[in-house]
Amino acid sequence: MAHKLGRRFWLWHTGLWLALLIGLAGKQGWTAGYMDEAYYLAVGREWAHGRGLREPFLWHFLNDPTTLPQPAGSYWAPGAALVAGLGVLLARVPDALLAPLPGWDPRGVLLRAGFVLLAASMPWLSAQLARALGGDEVHARWAALWATASGFYLAFLPAADGFAGLMVLAAGFWWLTARLATQPRLRYMGVLGALAGAIHLFRSEGWLWLGWALFVGWRAARARGALTVGVGYLSLMAPWWWRQTQVWGTPFPPGQTRVLWLTDYNDLFLYPASQLTFARWWSRGLGSIGRERLWALGQNLQTALAVQGGLLLALPWIGVGGWRLRRHPVVRAAAGMWLALFVLMTGVFPYPGVRGGFFHAGAGVQPMLWALAGLGFPEGLRALARRRGWDPAHAQRYLGTGWWGLLLLLTLGITATRLGSWGDSTCMYQQAYTQRPDLASAARVMLNNPPLWTWVTGGQAVVTPTGRVHAVLEVATRYRVPWLLLEAQHPPTLAAWYTQPRDRMGYRYLGPITWTGRCAAHPPAQLYVLPDAGSANAPRLLRSVPQER
Repeated sequence: MAHKLGRRFWLWHTGLWLALLIGLAGKQGWTAGYMDEAYYLAVGREWAHGRGLREPFLWHFLNDPTTLPQPAGSYWAPGAALVAGLGVLLARVPDALLAPLPGWDPRGVLLRAGFVLLAASMPWLSAQLARALGGDEVHARWAALWATASGFYLAFLPAADGFAGLMVLAAGFWWLTARLATQPRLRYMGVLGALAGAIHLFRSEGWLWLGWALFVGWRAARARGALTVGVGYLSLMAPWWWRQTQVWGTPFPPGQTRVLWLTDYNDLFLYPASQLTFARWWSRGLGSIGRERLWALGQNLQTALAVQGGLLLALPWIGVGGWRLRRHPVVRAAAGMWLALFVLMTGVFPYPGVRGGFFHAGAGVQPMLWALAGLGFPEGLRALARRRGWDPAHAQRYLGTGWWGLLLLLTLGITATRLGSWGDSTCMYQQAYTQRPDLASAARVMLNNPPLWTWVTGGQAVVTPTGRVHAVLEVATRYRVPWLLLEAQHPPTLAAWYTQPRDRMGYRYLGPITWTGRCAAHPPAQLYVLPDAGSANAPRLLRSVPQER
């Protein structure tokens, strides 16, 4: 009887969870909700259409790009783009998405099929991880339920991003680490290394995962174990490094270390990026450097509590489960990984960390947190029932279900709010393209979100640079970008260009672009053109146009 009930639970749970993910994928459709997703979709389409892993846009200048398109992989890892490319093939996505997209689009399910399938396995993998840590069927079910009520993560699980892939790979990594604690076999060590390599193909901090895998291999079989882990890792990473060497001349693209010297998030778009130096960073003084990291500490702690802690509702049970298993080597390893990610995204990369880096990287520890919540929840409720004199079975059935149900309702509410504006930028770029026939024939456009412009229109785009005002003209002439679409979110140095639009620095002001329909509530954009910027005369513009400060 218990076996039948268990099977019924998993069938119902898996079916409803998959239906929810399919519904979310259809709602997201072919639109991109944010720059990261637009990047993976656009690069994935380039790869799927046979043009290789390349970027027909410039969204940063860290590597001092000289050509457009340029090779992909200068900043973000390729894993999510490859999964997105498979979806592009399945959904037969064209090179431009100019027609208004429906509110629920079954083609979105095809486009996001890879991410949906990865996310669909997450509750089951969390349950398996709970079992590997010593839990029974009850603990496994609760682990799966906590993974279902995933809070802020839910909207991003079917998104064309690294969340679902990282969670699945990390769950396998932690499960295999637990297996190696009792069965130190070399083939498991090789698979652990391969998982570390796969994680590195999704996230640039994959070095941390490799380090732990090497430690596990060394602890289990000394040099043979570490070597086996290394071989597994290189089986996936060596081909990627070979490709990087072919296109960049080095396994590690130039300019990546410049991210260390950001003094503001907008420095990511600074032109020229050669200004990002240790001397410039250090010249602000230890006080400013320390305040930035204290600010990042506060922001990332909020992410830890609200996002990773399940809106604080899962946090107590994660604590109970973690305390009960505090001596377990895998739990200690996961705690160490979380701490390493927290320090990295707070002390070393505070601005990228706060603006999504810790949110993304923390997805690798999230399956362990859900497993710990599943292990701690029944035990915590039993202890509470004993203290209050309640029936433990009733406490789990009513209080436990109500507690989890509250988190599920909050999760659905947060997800609905996030999806409400998911395609707004896609809508705006579609309208900008169709409202202005001159834009439709433009070779290149300068704007906020170049990957999204490429995904929507198929055209090439360059990010609006930060820094001094004249950087806009320098970028336009160097990369031959005649059009400037200045949006409400713009670099501070261009505030007057937006609020007091007129001809400036050789740019001719063409007027505002307003929005209708679903994106009507957004502020207008200002459109400028730099005559001859797209022609061979472009380099002469820098010498003939006076600077504006």
